[in-house]
Amino acid sequence: MRTAIRRLLAGLVLSACTASLAQAPAGSGLLDIYRSALEHDPGFRAARQEQQAAQEGIPQAVGARRPEVSVSGGANFNQLDQQVGAFSRTQEYQGGSLALQLRQAIVNRELESREVLARLRAQQADAVLDARRLELTERLVDAYVAYALAAGVQELTRGDLERQQQLIEVARRALSGGEGTTTDVLEATSRADVLRAQLRAAETQRQNAEEQLRSIAGPRVPVRVPRLAGRLPELPLEAGDAEALVLQHPQVRARQLGVDLARESIALARAPYRPRVDWLATASRSESDAVNTVNQTNTLKSLGLQLSVPLYAGGRESSAERQAVLLVGKAEAERDDTAEEVRLKLRQGLRGLQSSQERWRALQSARRSTEQLITATTRSITGGVRSRADLLLAERQLAQVLRDEQQALSDYLRAWWRLTTARGEAEESQLRVLQGAIDIP
Repeated sequence: MRTAIRRLLAGLVLSACTASLAQAPAGSGLLDIYRSALEHDPGFRAARQEQQAAQEGIPQAVGARRPEVSVSGGANFNQLDQQVGAFSRTQEYQGGSLALQLRQAIVNRELESREVLARLRAQQADAVLDARRLELTERLVDAYVAYALAAGVQELTRGDLERQQQLIEVARRALSGGEGTTTDVLEATSRADVLRAQLRAAETQRQNAEEQLRSIAGPRVPVRVPRLAGRLPELPLEAGDAEALVLQHPQVRARQLGVDLARESIALARAPYRPRVDWLATASRSESDAVNTVNQTNTLKSLGLQLSVPLYAGGRESSAERQAVLLVGKAEAERDDTAEEVRLKLRQGLRGLQSSQERWRALQSARRSTEQLITATTRSITGGVRSRADLLLAERQLAQVLRDEQQALSDYLRAWWRLTTARGEAEESQLRVLQGAIDIP
């Protein structure tokens, strides 16, 4: 008898997606789906392109501080009509010039600030890409767990409907034998109709979850139906300094780099109004390039320094500096707001994890009580005290407990992953642990 009950319980636990897995082809697990999502998801691809584009700003800023070499030249045909007093003449001649110039900035605050800004933007783009990856994994895990839950609920509901059909037959036989009533048959039939509606809703929910998962990972990725285990997995999560985790979070780092960018923008706003020193080397050759140098060839070589000192710019410099200071305050406020969001997510994730654990323990107690009820009912049937209908009702109660267990497990897995991403962690090692908690080996 105990062997039969264990078989029944195992069938109820593994009924979530067992039939589907028997028909579905082998597909990709969570890790494969994650790697595919990195290539498919438009939001992440846009962030990656933005990050690569930001990296290109560094060689541009560095190149602006390197020597600049330019060459210029021209050739022309001239006709000179000249009159001096009573004397006049007309002359045609060819002229031309060629110049080579080398310029090297020695003191240029603007170029220095632009290089610092380029490096900060590259670092910020790296942090934004990390934040987008965390966001992608959170959406992916939510969709994957929702798919597993929907598949499990669908199969449990289908099994519940089959048991309800048996209850209808039991009620009809009792009515035919004069032991039941028409009301019993109607109640059993009504319950079956409700279960059919719930089954259709579960099928729709599963299709929606699968569609959501494919929209993230790509429509051509083969996805096998995941299964939620009938146990609460021990997911590793190391303790750490909460404030240090907040400061290390990619979103907060991106905001802090935004503050650094805004502060450096103050120096950039001041730079155009600071003295500038350039080193110049020029070599030029000209032939008849002016009316007073007709038939003359001049070769000039020069080497020296050029100093530019802005004196007055209409008050623009003060306004630009004030604007940059105000943008620093805005960036600091955004950083503080993001940091508080991460702190709140950490607290809520921890509470959600604890709450789902407590709910799981309560459901485990309810499950053990229901198993004892099934055992007692089976014995009562042998003794002639209970009927087959009582056993089916107890099995239906166990199926409901199993559905609640799967919901609690899915809540636990989502809370654990949200807490993981709130800590700024979303590596393949954590995804591998999560997949082991979802897919039964």
